[in-house]
Amino acid sequence: MDVRKLAAVGRCLRADILPAAATAAVLFLSSTQVDHEWVGFNRRLDGVGYLLLAAAAAVVLLRRYKPLVMLAAESVLVSTYLAAGYPNGPPPVPLPLAVAAFSVGARLPAVPTAVAAGAAGVTVVGGELIGDALADDDAGWTHWAVGTLGILWLAVPALIGGLLQVARRSAAQAEGEAQRARVEQERLRLYREVHDVVGHGLSVISLQAGVALHVFDRRPEQARAALEAIRRTSHDALEELRATLALTRLGVGFRPGQDGTRDSAGVLTDGSENAGWSDNARHMPLTGLARLDGMLAQVRRAGLPVDLVTSGEGPEVLPAEVDLAVFRVIQESLTNVLRHAGPARARVEICYEPDQVVVRVCDEPVSGQLVSATPAVAAIDAEPGNPEHLNSVAVGHEHGHGHGLRGLRERAVDLGGTVIAGPRPDHGWQVRAVLPLRRAST
Repeated sequence: MDVRKLAAVGRCLRADILPAAATAAVLFLSSTQVDHEWVGFNRRLDGVGYLLLAAAAAVVLLRRYKPLVMLAAESVLVSTYLAAGYPNGPPPVPLPLAVAAFSVGARLPAVPTAVAAGAAGVTVVGGELIGDALADDDAGWTHWAVGTLGILWLAVPALIGGLLQVARRSAAQAEGEAQRARVEQERLRLYREVHDVVGHGLSVISLQAGVALHVFDRRPEQARAALEAIRRTSHDALEELRATLALTRLGVGFRPGQDGTRDSAGVLTDGSENAGWSDNARHMPLTGLARLDGMLAQVRRAGLPVDLVTSGEGPEVLPAEVDLAVFRVIQESLTNVLRHAGPARARVEICYEPDQVVVRVCDEPVSGQLVSATPAVAAIDAEPGNPEHLNSVAVGHEHGHGHGLRGLRERAVDLGGTVIAGPRPDHGWQVRAVLPLRRAST
């Protein structure tokens, strides 16, 4: 017998057999005790009485599967037992009837529950009244008391079961909404990753393509260098995009609350968090500060001089989401400088603090000429009046309202941090991000 069958047998034993056995024990012991005391009942317990008690206990097995059938059967059995004048509790013999009413209320809509409970109540009260009549009990007030107690004995459990059903539905609806929110958050996360990867890669490729077109006829060797830069950039972007999509298909992307970390090679490491990952996913290289030098080299080849300054002492290995967020802030900020700043020089500052990382990316316009990093860019720089002059596609900074910076702000908010972007007092533009090393409590 496999594990699933054993688990099913265990559930059946716990949820079906044990309640029925407990009900049988309570009914037999209580009724036998009352029968021995013989306090004003019409009939002593005999074989038929015990058979009715056993049947009432056995019907409890239908509680989870056929609650309406259980309620109907219990009402007939209990009313027959009471009409015959057999001893009644305490606890009262209609105990399994209350269990049946609760099961119906917990599983059926309100109207069928009310109809079924009402019909069962009439049946049981009728049996009780017949038993009183056969015992020559002429007290009229007791009939009203019996009827009231019979109705309450069924109505209260049915009401409690209905309230439990409403609570379960509300909890299921809330869980469904939370699941949809998680799915939407994951889609947004994937959108941000793809936007950052593709946006940066296409920006560098576009700039290098402009260089290649400009010098193609006059300086083929410089055009070749620009094309080689395009090849490397496109290859890196495709590899990063494949890795991102592969992790998404495996369901192991960067999700809120995941505290994995990366080693110096950019591989996510944390055995406790990654215990359920496949080997391919666990060792798949991911984007982060391990790729910062390569990304800065791409930007410099595209013609943007970048200075990198680090300070402070932080943890040896950053949490995975923080590591990725720091890299994306730098990447998106430098991409915007390439797109919009015109001739400029950029500066990247990373300050590690005990409980947070502060990232600042700013650029400074270079008037009169384009500061270049490659011979191909220098060739264009020699002709500043050329309409295809590199980085002249924008007049001033207007990139603080795009989707990229909005994505950075959303990423920072997910981590409990902030991203602020705006013009500098002395011209240029800056982006400043504060990212806590531990997620802020919500």
